Amino acid sequence: MNQKQIRAAVEAMLFACGEPIGSDKLAQAVQLPQTSVENALEELRTRYTREDSGLCLLHLNTRWQLATKTEWADCVRRVLDSRRAVPLGPAAMETLTVIAYNQPVSRAFIEQVRGVDSSSSVSGLLEKGLIEEAGRLDLPGRPVSFRTTDTFLRVFGLSSLADLPPVHQPDIWHITRTIILSAITTTTARRGFYISRITMFPPAKSSGLGAAGTLARRGIAI
Repeated sequence: MNQKQIRAAVEAMLFACGEPIGSDKLAQAVQLPQTSVENALEELRTRYTREDSGLCLLHLNTRWQLATKTEWADCVRRVLDSRRAVPLGPAAMETLTVIAYNQPVSRAFIEQVRGVDSSSSVSGLLEKGLIEEAGRLDLPGRPVSFRTTDTFLRVFGLSSLADLPPVHQPDIWHITRTIILSAITTTTARRGFYISRITMFPPAKSSGLGAAGTLARRGIAI
């Protein structure tokens, strides 16, 4: 199999898979060295940067995913009719941020930081695929812990959790809800897109409503 064929095979697998996949699994599928597949991935990513391509190749930690470019978001949004999606509100965004900065965490931890019951927010985030169960913590009662997913990274335009804006307070127990909300709002505003299925959408225009208004207006479509 020559390099063009490897590149074509990798592209076909990325398209068919839809979800993020590691280069090791792609290499196993084509029965070739992982370095050959990684070279093909880089070549594809370069090719998709051209103006005549509506696709882009996302690199999420150690995995890759095919997605559409932000400039074609309106067209894709109309064909998918993603306007029916339920928006991610401030309470859910706050819960998501606590998890993102401190994962893996239990529901009790989330509720102690937020000061309110978070069962509904956690359930909603699980349903949207933004978080997942991460096993049980070595604490009394062995509580279930939660962590963010690759979908979370895609939604906020992050390659890894290292791209999250820093929170300088030394103790999470003293981080206020305002600080938590502003941190994740900064990320979404800076990155400028979110994802519906595997489509990247630009954020809604600001109307001066502040952080809570921006989060409620922006919405998340999974």
